[in-house]
Amino acid sequence: MDNVTIRNGKWSDLDAVVDAMRTWWGGRDFSALVSRSDFVHFNDTILVAENERELLGFVIGYLSQSIPHEAYLKFIGVRPEQRKHGLGRNLCDRFFARCKDRGAITVTSCTSISNKASIAFHLSLGFSVRQGNDTVDSVSVFKDYLGKNSPAVLFERKLA
Repeated sequence: MDNVTIRNGKWSDLDAVVDAMRTWWGGRDFSALVSRSDFVHFNDTILVAENERELLGFVIGYLSQSIPHEAYLKFIGVRPEQRKHGLGRNLCDRFFARCKDRGAITVTSCTSISNKASIAFHLSLGFSVRQGNDTVDSVSVFKDYLGKNSPAVLFERKLA
């Protein structure tokens, strides 16, 4: 990971992040779930990792506007060939520190039950699975959380 710069996201990063999501995550389109206004209004907790040539990773998260002392980690993305080298953990650790500095004591997140790699990564970051209202593949889930017939695993991590 030579010459990696990690900085706050900015509005001009949106297109590269949306393209990366599509490319890195098997062609799925997440463009409706992230917007330029996220990068304007929440750029303090959006982080982008890059080198002089390309986007290497990102974290998109927010301080909750409705739940005091809570932050939400919405997306974690790392270029496939950069995975398993600590970049995702580094980005998340920086996100956690920023949230803690701003008064958060808990970070929540969620993922689809089908995304086993994401579940494992969240657990490796110290998240625990919240007790849901159903179980799928021996994992507690919240039914219909991501839409009809689309259960999600919800996570929680206390900030020490």
